[in-house]
Amino acid sequence: MDFRKNRSNAYGTEQDELPYQPITSRTATLSAAPATAVPEERFDAERSQKIGSGSLLETQAGLIIQNHNSRLEIAEFNWFGYNSKTLQVGEKSTINFTLGAQGMSEFSFDYFALHNHTTVMNFYDVNGTLIGSEKLLYTGSVTAKQFVIKTLSFTAPSGTQIVRAELVTGDEPAVGDYGFHVDNVRWAAAGLLPVNFTFDRMQKDTGTSATDFITKDGSAGRQVEGTLSRALSANETLEFWDGSRWVAASVNGMRWQAQDGTAHAADWEYRLRVVDAAGNATPEQSHQVVLDVTPPPVQVIFERMSRDDGVADDWRTADGSAGRLVSGSLDRTPDAGDVAEYSYDGGKTWHTLTLNGLDWSFTDPDDHSADWQYLIRFTDIAGNVAAPAVQDVVLLPLDITLSFDRMEKDTGASDSDFITRDGSAGRRVEGTLSRELNAGETLQFWNGTAWVNATATGLTWQAQDDAAHGGSWTYRLRVVDATGSTLEDQHQDVLLTPPSPVRVTFDYMEKDDGIAGDWRTSDGSAGRLVSGKLDRALSPGDVVEYSLDGGVSWQVASLNGLGWSFTDPAAHGQDWVYLVRIHDVAGNIAAPVSQTAVLLPPPPVSLTFERMDKDSGISATDFITNDGSAGRLVEGTLSRALSAGETLEMWDGQRWVSVSVSGLSWSAQDDAAHAADWQYKLRVLNPGGVPFHEQTQDVVLDLVLPDAAALAGMGKDSGLDVQNLYTSDGRAGRIYWGTFAAAETGARVEVTTDGGLTWHDALTDGNRWSWQDNEDHGADWTVQTRITDRAGNTYEGTPHQVRMDTTPPDHPDLINREGDRLTVSLKNSGVVAGDRIIVHIDGKNAFYTLTAADIQAGQAVVTLPANSRLSAEYRAAFMDAHGNVSDYFSRTPLIFDFEDQKAFNHPVKNKAYDFGLFSIIWSGSSANHGITGLAKEQGMQYPTNTLGITCVGDPVTLMLNHGKKSNKMTFEIKDLTLGDIRVEFYDDGKLAYNYTAYMRNGKYQYLTVDLPAGKEFTSIKFIPATSGDVLAIDNLNFWVYDDKIVSTETTQTVLNGDIISVGDNLDNIFIVNKVSDLSKIEIFNGNGGIDTLKLAGANQTLDLTSFLGKIQSMEVIDITGSGNNTLNLSLGDILQQGGKDLFNISGNVQMVVKGNAGDKINLSDLLPDKSDVGDWSSSGNVTVGGVTYAVWQHSALDAELLVQSGVTTNLLNH
Repeated sequence: MDFRKNRSNAYGTEQDELPYQPITSRTATLSAAPATAVPEERFDAERSQKIGSGSLLETQAGLIIQNHNSRLEIAEFNWFGYNSKTLQVGEKSTINFTLGAQGMSEFSFDYFALHNHTTVMNFYDVNGTLIGSEKLLYTGSVTAKQFVIKTLSFTAPSGTQIVRAELVTGDEPAVGDYGFHVDNVRWAAAGLLPVNFTFDRMQKDTGTSATDFITKDGSAGRQVEGTLSRALSANETLEFWDGSRWVAASVNGMRWQAQDGTAHAADWEYRLRVVDAAGNATPEQSHQVVLDVTPPPVQVIFERMSRDDGVADDWRTADGSAGRLVSGSLDRTPDAGDVAEYSYDGGKTWHTLTLNGLDWSFTDPDDHSADWQYLIRFTDIAGNVAAPAVQDVVLLPLDITLSFDRMEKDTGASDSDFITRDGSAGRRVEGTLSRELNAGETLQFWNGTAWVNATATGLTWQAQDDAAHGGSWTYRLRVVDATGSTLEDQHQDVLLTPPSPVRVTFDYMEKDDGIAGDWRTSDGSAGRLVSGKLDRALSPGDVVEYSLDGGVSWQVASLNGLGWSFTDPAAHGQDWVYLVRIHDVAGNIAAPVSQTAVLLPPPPVSLTFERMDKDSGISATDFITNDGSAGRLVEGTLSRALSAGETLEMWDGQRWVSVSVSGLSWSAQDDAAHAADWQYKLRVLNPGGVPFHEQTQDVVLDLVLPDAAALAGMGKDSGLDVQNLYTSDGRAGRIYWGTFAAAETGARVEVTTDGGLTWHDALTDGNRWSWQDNEDHGADWTVQTRITDRAGNTYEGTPHQVRMDTTPPDHPDLINREGDRLTVSLKNSGVVAGDRIIVHIDGKNAFYTLTAADIQAGQAVVTLPANSRLSAEYRAAFMDAHGNVSDYFSRTPLIFDFEDQKAFNHPVKNKAYDFGLFSIIWSGSSANHGITGLAKEQGMQYPTNTLGITCVGDPVTLMLNHGKKSNKMTFEIKDLTLGDIRVEFYDDGKLAYNYTAYMRNGKYQYLTVDLPAGKEFTSIKFIPATSGDVLAIDNLNFWVYDDKIVSTETTQTVLNGDIISVGDNLDNIFIVNKVSDLSKIEIFNGNGGIDTLKLAGANQTLDLTSFLGKIQSMEVIDITGSGNNTLNLSLGDILQQGGKDLFNISGNVQMVVKGNAGDKINLSDLLPDKSDVGDWSSSGNVTVGGVTYAVWQHSALDAELLVQSGVTTNLLNH
């Protein structure tokens, strides 16, 4: 490959699919290319073009490319960093490369993008002999992003030259025809090639072949053509010898032609030679022409033909029909190339004759009506035609036959049997001839008394008989020729008969379902056999006739000996009469015999209307529709099969129409259009068409749209408002419910949650509907209802937006307690008015609803439960309207009340006692120094057994540990009776502030000391004013806190009076000691995870149904407690609390009840709106986590309850 073509960009253009990869290896070649420069065709100078099939292109470098059958073109190639024009070759192609008059000693080219394994290059010498073949190797497909360039080269064997390089491409059907690319074709020229000629054809080459140079025409003026083995060079010319002189021949590529203007009287010779510019001529090459003007000498002998019905082989016959075989022989074997032909139409058309050695035969397909000829001729290879051999065939006249066909007054059943009861004079007799009369022939008729002339017209004849006949007689007919000879004589007997004396009786009738033979029946259906007898045999030609219509028309009955019978095809609706008579061959008719059949009343029948097409709406069988258009099938049933002859017809509101009956089913087509209510009628007609039973069916046409189906509620509607369609629970299995107009009872309600892409049938109970949503929702969605009334009228309700929010608010960033008030910062929390604050403190709970004023102020103040210890940890969280709860901000005040300390006295003087938050140093040591309850003994007003720091006269010092500092201090002083007390605040050993307590009444004092701005302390010294004064210090609040962010407690106890109790996304446990503790609950939501409501007491009854909407997402109810407990719950509760496939894979919403013997469940099948759509039933047992549960399955909705073994379940199916 010429890499110089891509100098400008080593990595190709922006269209390249892969970076350019240098090619370091090439395909091994048969022999190395010569070191010297060779001619080359790179195609860059060529015009981009397609080379059509059968076309050739000579490039500017002198390379001749001939396309035999390929997709071949010169086109720009711009992939993989290879930017150049190439020769693109299609699959299943043959391409030739030549240099015209020159041969080649070497030939090579580069190629790529070849993705088949069957492409080869063949090399031929001047004689067309294959001198070498090279296979092209697979290079990979451009579309597969493979790019390998290979080179093919070939050197001619010693003593030979490459005249033609032939590229034959393969195929890879699985890949498709992408073709491949050839470029940089190189060769080494090897001098002029020898030239050979072919003489292909000449004009006036007569005979069977136009290319054998054998002719009968030697006249002047013919063109001769042929081919050259190579193209002539520019200084070469071609000369042609026409038998008398050399003339110039014209050359076009590899073909030549010349004009022969000489007249020839005998065989002659053509020659060709090539002459160069110096006058040197190549050896001449010649071709012989044979001139033959002698016709073939073969003699034809006609021997025989089939259908020669006269004397054998006399070629005279009366049969001129088509399809006869003609055969004969030849006196000698024809010369090679001679062609035999035959004609059966006097030489108008000729057909090739089949020869078998010296025998020949052919089949004549024509009919002949007169004499004709057969001709046979021979044409030799030069086109000389011999005179045809002729055989005449004589067509003889046919014999004639005569027939009597009919006569007038031929009475009886047949008018052509020549049996009659009428012998009166004056009748015409007719018949036919087998051929027309020839000239001189006459037709004569004998009428029983004399010969008269008959009239012949074509192939028919007629004659008049004017004689009267008193008995049977004979007619005769003859043909007489011109000589008076009779050619044919035919006769016809005529029989004259009297009336028949035979007597007829009736014996039997089918379907005579009364007393046999009494001719009384309730079956008037069509198709009954009626039979009887004759008292004697009929004469030949006599018939028994019967009538079903009182003698208006008659048919022939079947006769078997003396028995006769016929089938009555008619249906009868009332009494009817049969008539039978004898009709003899001569036309005599006896008086008819009659028999009356009595039709009895039919058995009763009842009819029903079952369905009709276009019965729109919920039911296809209620005959309520909104479609009154024409064209509907109506169907129903019968209580019994119709009796024979009975039919049904239906009134379609406008007319009676026929009804199809199959067994006990019927159907009819109503093609009437209806604009209002209508009525169908159905009636039975007896065989006579008399109706005897009728049934009606009213059809209601309702075109009024129903009112919308209202949405009343949604399960798993979490948060503060359980009817606002705001929720944080998107789990599958929720229930929607609502109502529709009572007048639309029986309507169909559908629900969609995807904007109407799919609609789901809701369950209905009266005018209440419900539907279970088995899809999980992770974002907002819509709920829309569609109601279809019984007539099929449909109305879509307004879509309801369900807001989905699972994101909790941010936790409070600060809370602070001041006595019984808790201030909660709302900063950066994202809460809004209506959201709640949940507070836990000292085992008590507080709740607060945020107002707009709170949001504006950026903080809210919550009143804490009374008697909450000052040292108790307290925490607060936000809950939004959807029930999402934030983490808790927890604050533990560092308040020390000593109640959990062990009392002691006589501390070691000046020793630091570590109490965790702080350390204490007593300056004295006595029974009144230490942690004691001394104050009580002194009569102070303080709770019994209260401990605190005590000292008498000597100072006591408190030091904050862990590097903590504060600027505020709250404490209690007790028993201060003798004097004031001074409090000194130190910051890292330096006095920061002095404070003096002035009250000396010995009562409880609660003091708060605020240090001046910028002042802090790390230690405090309490100094009594007098040495004998007893000092007690308690409830130390250093205003230092332990703050942290905590999650919702996994286990919570619901307190009496609580209004909110919520979990997080973990598995939470909620302990309820008494059901009455839930009396004020507003929201009790487990949120995510599998949450458990656990009854801790005994003899409790938890009616879960009464808390609908308040208790949410409690997947497990544990009523084990400390004694026997009862749980009331419904289908609605399970759909509200449970989740899909929580405990085992069943596709159902599941809820679990735990308990033991003595515990009881009352399980109702009602939904929240009290509608009943199905029942509970047992579905076996299942083991979950090693515990066995009884499974209760609902019949209509995907819900199941798992009840721990031992717990009694009472089903309340409504």
